[in-house]
Amino acid sequence: MSLKCAYHPEIDASDKCEKCGKVICLECKMVYHETIHSGTGDSSYAYSKRYELCPPCFYDRKIKVHGYQNMIGGTIGIIIIISFIVFTQYLSIGTDFFSMLFLLIPILAIVCIIISVFIYGPIKLTKFKSKKEEFLNSIQPIASIQKEEAVTNICIECGNRIDPGASICSYCGASTKNRG
Repeated sequence: MSLKCAYHPEIDASDKCEKCGKVICLECKMVYHETIHSGTGDSSYAYSKRYELCPPCFYDRKIKVHGYQNMIGGTIGIIIIISFIVFTQYLSIGTDFFSMLFLLIPILAIVCIIISVFIYGPIKLTKFKSKKEEFLNSIQPIASIQKEEAVTNICIECGNRIDPGASICSYCGASTKNRG
């Protein structure tokens, strides 16, 4: 007998989540790519790691990564640009068009970073949190049916009532052990 998906007990599992270890079907498998940069200068390189995750682990990873990127990237970006503006003020730039443009570009960059950190970032985080919640709510009825079947001794495979102490279903031959 093959293993069944942790989230869809009617479907055979084909993979395993690399984070939590739950067996999952193709419908549940979500691929997360992570790019890793290493080295500096001419000796720098980047490579990509691929993770096959269940939906809750996938959304947890997205939420974590986007939260850190917004917090750290936005803070560092704003500090660098503000430092640039303060530095240019000490250079006593004139009032001609190019000098004003030289100050306008960092100000526009700050506005873009602020929009990214305080508007776009939270929207992305909320989107990932709602998708995770939506998935968990969609499997909630399945989990309650499994729990009910385990209590009332109903075979998950064929739906017939079985004896409480039986190790296999007398109707379809499915194993009753390791359910849930």
